[in-house]
Amino acid sequence: MASYYLKGYTTPDGVNSRADVREWQNKLGVKADGIWGPNTQAAYERYANASSMSKFQEYYDTILGALNVPSISVSVPSKAELKEDISSYLRPGVDLAISKRRAAGETAKAELDADAVSRGMGASTYVSSMKEREDDDTQSDISIMEAQYTATLAERIAAALEKYQSMSLQAQLQNAQYAYNAQTTAMNLASQWFNSYMNNAARAVKGSGGRSGKSGTASKNMSTLDYVRFVSGLSAPERSMLYNSGASEWVMMRTELEDALGKDGYRTVRSAFPILGSAGVKSISNKNYDKARDTWRWAR
Repeated sequence: MASYYLKGYTTPDGVNSRADVREWQNKLGVKADGIWGPNTQAAYERYANASSMSKFQEYYDTILGALNVPSISVSVPSKAELKEDISSYLRPGVDLAISKRRAAGETAKAELDADAVSRGMGASTYVSSMKEREDDDTQSDISIMEAQYTATLAERIAAALEKYQSMSLQAQLQNAQYAYNAQTTAMNLASQWFNSYMNNAARAVKGSGGRSGKSGTASKNMSTLDYVRFVSGLSAPERSMLYNSGASEWVMMRTELEDALGKDGYRTVRSAFPILGSAGVKSISNKNYDKARDTWRWAR
């Protein structure tokens, strides 16, 4: 048994002496006795788990930020605005009907006057009484019209408010669904990338990390996020070439992408970044696009 770890415990790659162990113990905040044992191992596992979750969160946040989540907004007018709008097409008809009723009343009174003159009655009390009755009838009819208008206006406003409230609620529900879908996509893709990251880390510990020099292996110079930034920055024609072209350069890119992300991860990337333009994906800046393109490396 080596002098820097207890039986049953294995130090991380690169920790080969008591000095190395003490360096890790100081980093982990445990007693720096230079012996890798249960306390140091437990602290190291907590550290590794925290680092892993941080990496997963980084993937998730980056993917979610790259997705353009649709949003529906409903502009709900105020009650005063609705009243003004509805009145604009109801009131003219009411005013016309009132005008006609008043004209009919004046015509009726004129006929009463003409009839009284023809009978030689002149401005009798009877004629005056009949004309007052006509005025009362006219005003009564106008009051009924106004009451009907007020009731209709109130009903229309209430119906419009209810409709807008329903539309607003539906928009909120749809927006929540859009957000959930985006979060689910980000979670699934982040899980795939994280698994790839962990597998690559495991291979690195075994000494098999880095490029082999063969075509079709992922570049050690690019992280998983570098790949997605590169794909998200491609134009629709370029994505079509990346996904479908038989040209050697594009085949090499596609193979490298599949190796880096895995088959499932590659398929998810194709779904998240479709050929149909940039719908659903935020465009990255030209600077980031150029950087991603410049960092892409192929085996020669």
